[in-house]
Amino acid sequence: MKRIVLLFLVVVFFEHAPAQSDSTPPTKWYHPDYAKLQFAGEIGFLSAGVGSELFKNRSGEIDLMLGYLPESIGGDNITTFAVKFAWIPWEKQVFNNKFQLQPLTLGAIIFRALGEDLNELRNRDIYPRGYYWWSSSVRIGPVIGIRLKKDFKEECKIKSMSFYTEFTTNDLFIYSWGVNSGIIPLRAIFATSFGLKLNF
Repeated sequence: MKRIVLLFLVVVFFEHAPAQSDSTPPTKWYHPDYAKLQFAGEIGFLSAGVGSELFKNRSGEIDLMLGYLPESIGGDNITTFAVKFAWIPWEKQVFNNKFQLQPLTLGAIIFRALGEDLNELRNRDIYPRGYYWWSSSVRIGPVIGIRLKKDFKEECKIKSMSFYTEFTTNDLFIYSWGVNSGIIPLRAIFATSFGLKLNF
C-alpha cells in the first residue's frame, strides 16, 4: 500500500511538469490542470490529487484525490480514493487587486475508504442481517468552501495558487442528524479541511 501511495504522489506532482520549450502544444483534456494538497476533512489526515477545470469560464473543477489516515489517529490505517466536483459561481478582486476571493464554492464528493477493520461492525454473530443497511466504506455528500487565489506572471511555471477551506459531510451523517436533530447539532456533522491548489 505504501508503494501505491508513493507512486500516486509522484504522478501527482511530476506527471504534468512543463516542457522546456515555449512552443509546447496546448494541454490535452486528459492531462491535469492543477494539483492539490489537503489537510484533514472527510478523506484522510493528508490527501493529494490532481484535477481538471471545467466549462469555458473554468468555473467548475473535478478532482481525483488519494487520502491517508494513519492508525495512530483513526484506529486503523485507512486509504481513501475520492472524486470531488466543485463549482465557483463568482470571485472578487481584493487586497488592491492582488488576490481573488472566491467566497463560495459548492460541490459534491464521493469516496471509498479501504481499511482492514472497517467491517468489524458487520459481525453476523452479533448483528442480524440488515441491521447495518448502509455501506461501511462508500460515502457521498456535499462540499461548501471558500478560497483565496493569487495569480502569477505568465513566465512562471505555476499559473496560480489558491488557499482554501472546505466543510464536508456525507449521506450517513445527514441521515443521523435528520433522525436525531434534537440531540445532534448541525455543526457536528461537518468536517473541516484546509488545502492548497496549484494551477499549472
